[in-house]
Amino acid sequence: MFNQMLDEIEAGNASGILSWNPDRLARNSVDGGRVIYLVDTGKIRSLKFPTFWFEPTPQGKFMLSVAFGQSKYYVDNLRENVKRGIRQKLRRGDKCCMVDRTGIEPVTLGLRVPCSAN
Repeated sequence: MFNQMLDEIEAGNASGILSWNPDRLARNSVDGGRVIYLVDTGKIRSLKFPTFWFEPTPQGKFMLSVAFGQSKYYVDNLRENVKRGIRQKLRRGDKCCMVDRTGIEPVTLGLRVPCSAN
């Protein structure tokens, strides 16, 4: 959905984005860089947020990149904390698994699960 939205902006079908917060637009450095590039090239003329001020000035673009960087840090840090919590649960012997989006198949998280002797 995000890439489709930016493709529409690049095609000239839209010139702005309305979002709750900048962190909703960029959870990784590629997405953030793409948004800032579109602002630099003038394809995005307006970004509106109820919780964040933005104008396409050097200061505005800098603050937007800082907000995108904070979002990236939050996502990366959350991932590490979740993995650490799962490892601790496994060490204690608690059952710990996630289910895929269908709710049927368990998902391995790239962690080694000790084999049970039972």
